[in-house]
Amino acid sequence: MAEADRLVIKKSGCMGCHGGCGILVHVANGKAVKLEGDPECPNNEGWLCPKGQAGLDFLYHPGRLKYPLKRIGERGAGKWEPISWNQALGEIADKLTAIRRQYGPWSLAAGDGTKLDSVGWVADLFTWVFGSPNNFGSGRAQCFRPRRVSGLWTYGGYFMPDYLGNPKCIVLWGDQPDASNHNTILGINVLKALKNNPKLVVVDPRQTNLAKRADIWLRLRPGTDAAVLLAWLHVILNEELYDRKFIERWTNGPFLVRTDSGQLLTDPHGAYLVWDTASGQARPADLVVKPALLGSYEINGV
Repeated sequence: MAEADRLVIKKSGCMGCHGGCGILVHVANGKAVKLEGDPECPNNEGWLCPKGQAGLDFLYHPGRLKYPLKRIGERGAGKWEPISWNQALGEIADKLTAIRRQYGPWSLAAGDGTKLDSVGWVADLFTWVFGSPNNFGSGRAQCFRPRRVSGLWTYGGYFMPDYLGNPKCIVLWGDQPDASNHNTILGINVLKALKNNPKLVVVDPRQTNLAKRADIWLRLRPGTDAAVLLAWLHVILNEELYDRKFIERWTNGPFLVRTDSGQLLTDPHGAYLVWDTASGQARPADLVVKPALLGSYEINGV
């Protein structure tokens, strides 16, 4: 193919992904013929995961829907006919309007998968305009939101590991970042970190590519993740393998917990209390030099 017949354009963002990788799309005679990572993009530096490389199949697959289809015949018969967008949108609008008039706006529920910008309006903006609060999806209860909230509550930040901070140990738990990038966690960063020879632990029932390279491959049985994690925490706590200074300074680990209510103990001003090992008394957390992390104490009858 002559160079004059080829047009290279830059596109930011891989379809169906959080990564935001820069992509070079080679176009010839009005058709995309090749995809490759953009080496000038600081995010992926020319790398492209299998999802990005499959973009041409996504675009040109013969089974891809390109126009609305309307069922003809009985449900389940598998018979459809193509209709125009105006007809499809008109019929959908008429049916939704009739449902809202008869049953009210709360009768509508909409769900989506991972919270991608390209589909977020389905469950959020549309249902809000319709008048329904009934949004659901895996990204809310089972996936993105729990990870983000747990990250904020435990170490105060986003859940993206600092692979570029020269870690001494990397744990990949049911994860294949070299094959499937997610939530801006790009596999290129993991592969870069592995060049510094950290200890690699892979927890996965399958022997993934990185499991083959791992120093320790924990081939747990499916469904036993929680038990393995609790065992890890038991060892970390009992053998004091945690970063004590970090816990003292940046977490609520030293805060005293009431045994009668399970609530954190506070002083009359609402300040959280810890046990100061230097003075041998309970003091506000922001004043203590050396708080205790373990132990039971009685404070004013509590």
